[in-house]
Amino acid sequence: KVLANAEEGKVLFYRSPIETDDKIPRVFEFYISRVELRNHFNLVLVFAVAMTQRIYKENLLRRNEVLDELDQFSRTLIGEFNNLLTILMPNISLLRTQLEDDHPFQQQFDTMEKAITRSSNFIQKFLNYDLQELEVAQKGNINKIVKSYLSQFKKEIPDYIDIQFQLDPNVHETTIYPLRLRRLLEIVLENSMLALKDRDFGEIRLSTRMLEVKSDGLVEDKPFYLNAGRYLELSVYDNGCGIPPRIVDQVFKPFYSTRIKNEGVGLGLFIAYNIVKDMNGQIFIESEVDKYTQVFIYLPVKEEPKMQPSVVKRKRIPTREKVKEKPTVLIVDDEYNIRSIMKEIMEMNGFRVFTAGNGEEGVEIVRQHQGQIDLVILDMVMPIMDGRTAFLEMKKINPDQKILIISGYSRRDDLDEILQKGAVGFMRKPFQVFEIVNRVKEILKIRANK
Repeated sequence: KVLANAEEGKVLFYRSPIETDDKIPRVFEFYISRVELRNHFNLVLVFAVAMTQRIYKENLLRRNEVLDELDQFSRTLIGEFNNLLTILMPNISLLRTQLEDDHPFQQQFDTMEKAITRSSNFIQKFLNYDLQELEVAQKGNINKIVKSYLSQFKKEIPDYIDIQFQLDPNVHETTIYPLRLRRLLEIVLENSMLALKDRDFGEIRLSTRMLEVKSDGLVEDKPFYLNAGRYLELSVYDNGCGIPPRIVDQVFKPFYSTRIKNEGVGLGLFIAYNIVKDMNGQIFIESEVDKYTQVFIYLPVKEEPKMQPSVVKRKRIPTREKVKEKPTVLIVDDEYNIRSIMKEIMEMNGFRVFTAGNGEEGVEIVRQHQGQIDLVILDMVMPIMDGRTAFLEMKKINPDQKILIISGYSRRDDLDEILQKGAVGFMRKPFQVFEIVNRVKEILKIRANK
């Protein structure tokens, strides 16, 4: 049709995927024009420009940008809700302590606490991928994690589903997050199970391999764009119902489901995307309706630098007479209601308390009272100076400064870094009065009152 409509002096343009004999997906841009030469020749000129890598790179960036914006928007809303719960929880606890155990209001307070706890549990499920604790990276082998999880997963699958795995023996030990990887496997395999629900015979194949991408571009014969580097590829295949091409990238959106009844489902692949993103990887899906679906996960493998022995010079803090008898705590949080209720709680339990509304103020208080602050309770997400920057600045002033991190939502990379650099612990908002008090006493080795 384009060739028939070509006219002299005009350039027609269109973009099209091309299916070739080797089945490698390619995309071309075509520029077409007609040229007449002295009424003897009537030529159609066709210029085809290979755009495959560029197109798939743009598609990947566009998809990730949309998902990241949805994630940030969701977490911002949940963060505000979490701050509200953080204010309500300790205030209710304090009110209960002012009343006798048999007071009629205790029942109402108990109902409110249970509702707050349910809401808090939902928030943690969203923020922490339904994991019970914050995880620090460790050395390990993904093949061992896959084998361990599959031995447990096989007990749950029906007889009509056959599960196989092929694990590359060249996969070596690297920095991994075992809990997140198990959660990732759980999500992907649960989706495979659902896709096989109406099949007479189901097959799930799981494989790992090491992969080197020598230059930015597509992965071998797949339409997956990756930056140059070494990757660990984890793939899960099933011969289930498949996904229509037009919605393959849509399934990563929160609360999106290909099933008619969307009851309690829809966060799974969104969580999977965020787990992979946290590990600086990429996740793709290849599928054909009524034939198969295959999920590909690429996690970057970085060479560990060799550690050189060195002598660390610790900054000496000038000794000074302590003018206090009570243990001193500095609370750094941008929410006035949160830091004020925490100040009241700490003072009721015998602590001397300083407060700061942002990281910059907190650093200045540590500088002014060097050696006198027993513990800093530091929020992560704050204006002017965030928790990560404040933590690093406080450690410069006093490398021995004890710092407890509290947060409703923060970047996982920042938390990992801070815990590895010497934070004494982490507490997720909201928390009960006794939880924060007991944690502080535990850190400062103060015997709790019976």
